[in-house]
Amino acid sequence: MNGKVNSESDFNENLVKKLKENQESLSFIQKFKLYIKRSIAVIVHGFSMSGVYEDGDVVGAKKVTRFSRYKKGDIIVFTNKKGERVIHMIVDFTYENGKKEYITWGVNNQELDNDPVPRDKIVGKAVYSAKEQYKILSQAKQGKILIIDAHGMVNVKNLPNSWNVFKSENNQEFYEKLIDFRGNDYDLDYDKKIGGGEGKIFTSDKYDDRILKRWFSSELSKFGDSVGLLESVGDIIENDPELNQYIEVVKIYDEGNDWIERDFYKKSIELKKAILNSDKAETAYKKVMKRLQQLCLSSKNPDLHTLYERFDRTKFNRPNPSANLHWEDNLNKIIIIDMM
Repeated sequence: MNGKVNSESDFNENLVKKLKENQESLSFIQKFKLYIKRSIAVIVHGFSMSGVYEDGDVVGAKKVTRFSRYKKGDIIVFTNKKGERVIHMIVDFTYENGKKEYITWGVNNQELDNDPVPRDKIVGKAVYSAKEQYKILSQAKQGKILIIDAHGMVNVKNLPNSWNVFKSENNQEFYEKLIDFRGNDYDLDYDKKIGGGEGKIFTSDKYDDRILKRWFSSELSKFGDSVGLLESVGDIIENDPELNQYIEVVKIYDEGNDWIERDFYKKSIELKKAILNSDKAETAYKKVMKRLQQLCLSSKNPDLHTLYERFDRTKFNRPNPSANLHWEDNLNKIIIIDMM
């Protein structure tokens, strides 16, 4: 047995969240009583232990005592040099100033962890006994023991040089998202054929109707405004039947520190090219322009006016319409893929 309960069966996300919220509301004395107990339940986050523990699994573990002993193959929870709590496997040991330290590895990583783990940084060890694991996890569900988080940290040392344009502090999070999105950990580069001024696009063979967009570090200050504006414009269009008839705004499915997962219309083309060759595209463009002009006359909503400026950019001495407006022939609609 591997000392876990799958989050989709005995534990679910709502139950874990509720249990943790209950713990946070306890008095100091009540928290202390939980803290001194040896048994703990560990929620695994991330993918580096995939195959042993999956993202969201709950693991039964025992805290360290001075009598605790560790060997190769043990899975431990420890605090790394960055202060992050990690759950990885012991694969070897070394000595530093005469003191034993443990070399660890995420079983789904290509390389060992960078830094050996001193004994005083070990929080606990996963239990393997079926009887013991279910006893611990049963206590966790009753709120009788401490529930903590630990990350299956992915070793992101060997990233492509092309990632130098992104903020390195966000690489860990995006790496984990990308390997889940693409279903592998070797295809890490962005798509060289498509992109934009704010960032790069990552496509996937798993999802031909979605992409990941990641912002350049130099453009990251615009990230929040860009995403917020896209969502605001979506609301404007959804609430106006005439605009909704001709415009589709990409839907955002997930969001991180510098990336989003959104719709991808593979066969769409830039609207400014489509209106030269398609009567339907030209008609939709003209009707949208007329409707936006009407709305802007009666509304001071800045996001509405920004939307209009993406269709009519004459005051900026730039060609109409914006390159972020596409035409999807199968839908007979204008697609807004971005607003910045």
